[in-house]
Amino acid sequence: MTFDWLNVASPLFWIFWAGLFLGAAADRLAARSSRLDRLTVFYLFIALAVAAATCALTVPRAALGAQAPSPEAHWAVFGAGVAVASFAGFRFRRGAGIPLLALAVAVVVALGLLLRPYAPIPAERAEIGGFRVLSTSGGTMNVEAEDPGIAAPFFGSLSAEAVAPMAEVVELSDCYFFLASPRFYGFTGLAAYSLGGSAHRRGADLLLPGPRGPYPAALPALPGMRVRRLVSAPFVPEVLDSYRVFVSRDLRIETERSDP
Repeated sequence: MTFDWLNVASPLFWIFWAGLFLGAAADRLAARSSRLDRLTVFYLFIALAVAAATCALTVPRAALGAQAPSPEAHWAVFGAGVAVASFAGFRFRRGAGIPLLALAVAVVVALGLLLRPYAPIPAERAEIGGFRVLSTSGGTMNVEAEDPGIAAPFFGSLSAEAVAPMAEVVELSDCYFFLASPRFYGFTGLAAYSLGGSAHRRGADLLLPGPRGPYPAALPALPGMRVRRLVSAPFVPEVLDSYRVFVSRDLRIETERSDP
């Protein structure tokens, strides 16, 4: 699941609503309706903004305890930006409101497409795939690899004496509070190594097929996002033994032999 629209444990979720209500309150103050109506709605929106700002400081702490994030300066910048956009959208509905809404929809659609090949990293670590060496011949390994994003196992070969699983991790700013996780992962394949004295890359890696190919080039260009390409320590796998590959929250790739 890519999105989490009710991510109440994120302070930015509440700051977004606080900024939205604050912008709406400013719009009501500038409206041409009667003074009583303007002030009534203005104070209503101010009360909602204050309530949302209070929730930003209390709800995450109640949900996450000691792991709740501490207030940061960019929270205020984010809230001010939402308030300005909210005021412009309510005040100038055709000139700013509709374009801003269209931009928001476009961003959500783009994020959904870009992150679709990836999966969110849970609290501790996630299993990202697996592989086993079916046979070896003349320095070539014939490998069966599994990726949750690929329906069927992938069969390939690489010239290597040792291998190291590879992964891509997409890291996102907390401003993307509506996503299921601040980090998404993808299993990309196996790096090939030679063992002459010390392990070194051969360069002919085994890359898994799939829709992940064109996306990493676009992701680092998006604000608040970056892609890390991770490689584990190389090791010599046993023929016909199955190995599971994990990525942890501290961005380490771990490989474990499966029980027979």
